[in-house]
Amino acid sequence: MKRGIGQVYSPEEENELQPATALARVENEAVNSVANELQMVKELPQEVLKHIFTYLSIEQLNTISQVSQLWKSLVHPISQDLIRRYFPHLENVQPDKFANSPIVLLLKTCQRYKEKYEGEDTPFSMILEALSGTR
Repeated sequence: MKRGIGQVYSPEEENELQPATALARVENEAVNSVANELQMVKELPQEVLKHIFTYLSIEQLNTISQVSQLWKSLVHPISQDLIRRYFPHLENVQPDKFANSPIVLLLKTCQRYKEKYEGEDTPFSMILEALSGTR
């Protein structure tokens, strides 16, 4: 039964509410903890963030590049270097797309190769060779 502010609960009703109150308290503490951690990350210098980002995969870089404009601008040169190192062919084939959004270019190219070779018994190493321009 819903009660208004200031209404008194019976001892039985109060016992039923305690788990819900405890859960609300735990949820509130968790939200505050996450907010504090996010604030700490926001306060990190850009050079530290860049260094951390260099340890991430392409998929992870793609995800974090959507967090903010700042993170997108930090991820962009890292992703270009990473793709340039492993898939240099992509920069030569579509230089404009590579310059603007290298991660999207790589993901779309991977999707095309996946669709092209789906159902075939093509080793993944051959697909990577084709992407890197060595095949």
